[in-house]
Amino acid sequence: MSRIILDHITKRFGNTVAVDDLCLEIESGSFFSLLGPSGCGKTTTMRLIAGLETADEGRIWIGDRLVFDGKDRTFVPPGKRGIGMVFQNYALWPHMTVRENILFGLKVRRVTSAEQQQRLSRVLERLQVTELADRYPSELSGGQQQRIALARELVTGAGVLLMDEPLSNLDAKLRIDMRVELKQLHEETGGTIIYVTHDQIEALTLSTRMAVMKYGVMQQTDVPSYVFAQPANLFVAQFMGHTPINLITATLAGSQLRFGDVGLPRPASLQALPDNETVLVAARPEELELVAAPGPWSVPARIESVLPMGYDSLLRVRVASDVNAAADSQIHLTVAADERTRSVGEGDSCHVAFDQKAVHYFDKDSGARIG
Repeated sequence: MSRIILDHITKRFGNTVAVDDLCLEIESGSFFSLLGPSGCGKTTTMRLIAGLETADEGRIWIGDRLVFDGKDRTFVPPGKRGIGMVFQNYALWPHMTVRENILFGLKVRRVTSAEQQQRLSRVLERLQVTELADRYPSELSGGQQQRIALARELVTGAGVLLMDEPLSNLDAKLRIDMRVELKQLHEETGGTIIYVTHDQIEALTLSTRMAVMKYGVMQQTDVPSYVFAQPANLFVAQFMGHTPINLITATLAGSQLRFGDVGLPRPASLQALPDNETVLVAARPEELELVAAPGPWSVPARIESVLPMGYDSLLRVRVASDVNAAADSQIHLTVAADERTRSVGEGDSCHVAFDQKAVHYFDKDSGARIG
């Protein structure tokens, strides 16, 4: 197992800063996800750790070993960093059998034949692919190819496993199955895994810790539950979640937070701000609830559409003190409703209750979290 430290790492491609002064510590034995949209720098960060790219500035440690230093140009090549890599396209040799693909790295390292066979047997059994040993990649399904790519890296005994969008080529059901297998594999091996993905569901379900990136800059790093529940800024809040987060532009007015012609109580975190200050209020659809009676943390609304989703539904509601007013002047919210609200329909009046502990407030200009 190995701890990874990135100390003020910067990587440029021409005039583009792909990774900008990144400081990150990944604890030994963790399952650490680098999450973000395309072009955010997550894959470049992984390639810098692997030694497949060279940073312009900063230092990188793997375990107690300095593998890169931008000042004295220390650079340990990829093959000597003690890492394994699983790519999006699996990168299996098409002319080799499963057995030969898995053993390739051990032969290059001149591991004895007896040791090769012992390791091969263990990894085939662990990943439940023993019966595939003599097949070629073209004879395997996508999920089977993924397991073989994993086996090829695990068999080397590398202390760090880097995975770049490994499930993106699989269908939805197989992705779920492979998430379960990856989580079990990490629990069994206890190794350090760095997982690059644009899929926040994968990051939330697999990771022990995670980092969210944007334009090469680290936005937030913490345990997944905290990143989801306490987003550091507006970008993280919008990027995380099963459904798009509701955003409302609101104005501070005395004891209230006003939006449109309705309002909510002014929270303690906004007490220091002056009246007439504008802030962004964010609430996830899952954290809103339809209620029959009004309350201090609820607003009147009318249901405009209902989208059934099995046991749950997504409701689009129009918020206003007069729900019969012109629609183009109103604020809309998306509410995730469960089976208890199946009886509601389009045109029904209701109240939308906010969970005051789950409402987020952001600066309207910088997007920084307030409170």
